[in-house]
Amino acid sequence: MATTNRTMPTKIDLQEYLNGIADKDRRADCTRLAQLMNQVTGKNGVLWGNAMVGFGDHHYVYESGREGDWFQIGFSNKKASITIYTVAPLDAMTSQLEKLGSLKTGVGCLHLKQLAEVDEKLLLAFLKE
Repeated sequence: MATTNRTMPTKIDLQEYLNGIADKDRRADCTRLAQLMNQVTGKNGVLWGNAMVGFGDHHYVYESGREGDWFQIGFSNKKASITIYTVAPLDAMTSQLEKLGSLKTGVGCLHLKQLAEVDEKLLLAFLKE
């Protein structure tokens, strides 16, 4: 049973979106994340909705039969933090996540205030999972 996600890919230029981030430090962090995610997936970033940047493709199927398409990894510039999204199961990576640095976790996502607060090499390895 395929469903349509409420948040869909757009045609908005990624660089235009990144350039529109008002805070220069946050803009630099999001630009760097985009570079890392491009490096990991080999895919260009696509703006999903008005604030999520996704890289790569991921088709999911839940036990209920619901299925759909999403991105492999991505991020969103939110007011309080940058949220990093992954399809990797975070509960199996607890010890690795503790080594990453100052961040919080959610279901399938990481929340960080600044990219400088995490170990970029470990983050890159995590994104490759």
